[in-house]
Amino acid sequence: MPTKSFKTSDIALVAYLKAKGFQIQNIDRSRGNGKCIFLFEPDPEIESIVLKFFNGQCTVEPMDFLEQTRRVKALIYGDA
Repeated sequence: MPTKSFKTSDIALVAYLKAKGFQIQNIDRSRGNGKCIFLFEPDPEIESIVLKFFNGQCTVEPMDFLEQTRRVKALIYGDA
């Protein structure tokens, strides 16, 4: 069974996934409320990585996380 794309609007989670090497497939801005939904490329490991994030069991370099957070915000607010 093929893996589905993973979707989220959580900026911290998006930055964490980017810092872990996952690639954004698309950004859905169609809702018209200023909220973006980030779609990540299908990956069989993404679900377990997301669970680690929400359970506080994740690790990432702090400066890499900060840089990815800046990049995600630039994508959302057009500073890219």
